[in-house]
Amino acid sequence: MSITARGLRDADFAPLVKAAERWLRLSHHLDEISDETDHVRRKTLAEEVFAGQTADIARDGLRAITDDLDLAVEEARALGTAVEDTAMGLIQCQRDLTDLLLELPYEGLHVSQGGSVIAIVEVDRGQLPGGRNYHEATRYFQGTLDSVLSRANDLNGDLEAAIAKSVGSPSEWRPGPYGTHERNIDQLYDLLENGATPQELNDWWLELPAAERDALVESHPHLVGPTDGFPAEARDTANRILLDEKIAEYERKIKGFDDDPPFLGPVDGAYGPEARDQLQKTLDDLQRLKGNIENRAGNGPEGAFVAEYFLLDFSTDGNGQAVVAVGNPDEADNTAVYVPGTGSTLSGFGGTLSRAETMADDALEYGPDGDSTAVVAWLGYDAPQNVALHSPWGSYAEGAVDPLARFMDGIDASHQNSDGARTTLLGHSYGSTVIGETAVNSDLNVDQIINVGSPGTRADHADDLGIGAENVWSTRSPADIIKIPADWDRVHGPDPVSDEFGGQTFTSDNMTWRPDEAHSAYWDEGNPSRRNFAFIITGQTGMIS
Repeated sequence: MSITARGLRDADFAPLVKAAERWLRLSHHLDEISDETDHVRRKTLAEEVFAGQTADIARDGLRAITDDLDLAVEEARALGTAVEDTAMGLIQCQRDLTDLLLELPYEGLHVSQGGSVIAIVEVDRGQLPGGRNYHEATRYFQGTLDSVLSRANDLNGDLEAAIAKSVGSPSEWRPGPYGTHERNIDQLYDLLENGATPQELNDWWLELPAAERDALVESHPHLVGPTDGFPAEARDTANRILLDEKIAEYERKIKGFDDDPPFLGPVDGAYGPEARDQLQKTLDDLQRLKGNIENRAGNGPEGAFVAEYFLLDFSTDGNGQAVVAVGNPDEADNTAVYVPGTGSTLSGFGGTLSRAETMADDALEYGPDGDSTAVVAWLGYDAPQNVALHSPWGSYAEGAVDPLARFMDGIDASHQNSDGARTTLLGHSYGSTVIGETAVNSDLNVDQIINVGSPGTRADHADDLGIGAENVWSTRSPADIIKIPADWDRVHGPDPVSDEFGGQTFTSDNMTWRPDEAHSAYWDEGNPSRRNFAFIITGQTGMIS
């Protein structure tokens, strides 16, 4: 596969530099061992010290080992030098590309996703704004770009040739020692690529010895962290590794921009300084997420609920996603999964997580003695961002069906006592639409559903959600602005608190008579909805008001 402009621009060559250092360090280490081995042959087992047939066999054996070591020294040194030369050459190509990308916007040009130099401004009669001929300019800069990419690909080819010379071409390779760790990696790739269910993945994981699981988490966190069905503790450890790596990646990108500002873009459609701002925003989001899951664990005020936080997934794609559990869902007697609605982003995930913490706190206060409850803040989908433009459409909910259904299957699969666990899905606003769409279009693995301030569930009746109308609970405060689309538009189906819908309802207060504020007041101190959430989540439906 050839190196593209985008690939060269975004590449991180630090691992290649590190690999070169390791090969050269290995060659030096092997050289020292060779010298020590030869010293033993020539001095310790010298003929004047040891004589006879056995001594001759030992000296011959050591000579053969020394010869093999010397050959390995040369191969490691040659490969290390080749990798080092390639890394330095590619870094220079990347710098040249950066210089080119910096110059292009001043000419009214940029590099398209397909790798062509094109205009980003209107071309008037074949002239760019500075008066330069458009065709001449694009021809010149395209030639410069092609030259840089040609050098980079030549370097890449030289490295492949050096590797082939050292270890042979892939067709000549023979299976060497193949360890358990490598087999585990191959098996996991096969399971994921073949669409294994969360239960199948959990069964496979539990068959591994603890040391092998730990090795997978450390070496391949990107395979463990986002995988539904794997235990929460393993996913948390893997995702924290990935989070630190992602933070470091964005810090490097921003530092590179600040040290030698390139014409960077597009980043979410932004160019230049705006692209830099987008990178900074994403970095801020990631650092905020890390602070949320580290600073809160074990640091609550005296008397307040304190629980472990488990980072089950995250993404910087689109508006960002995150899935964090307050408490371990694999061990809890009750697990609630909270799905937020319109306007939810990675930037604002702290508020989503705060609501999950509130519900975990309330479940501890109002739940049966000895019961444990975990609450998951699940922003595992691209939420609509505009009430008027996005929320009336069902496409956002449709896109969440497979991720949410699979996540709930994973919660069930990884629980240490699935038969005794109670699961609840709680959706606020458009989050209830997501849950309803998922329930209607999948075999959703959940015991109870709670709709809070819902515009509709995409279902005609509570029974259509597949868990029995008696297990579907809804609430809406009288002043909540969502009453307008729920009652009048019915774009997402009947109002969940209506008799027509047929589910169960419970009390919540306005806490304010401002309709927009009432829509978000269900977690406010003193709102009876909080107590009712806790009663439902902990299975005490007889106490609901």
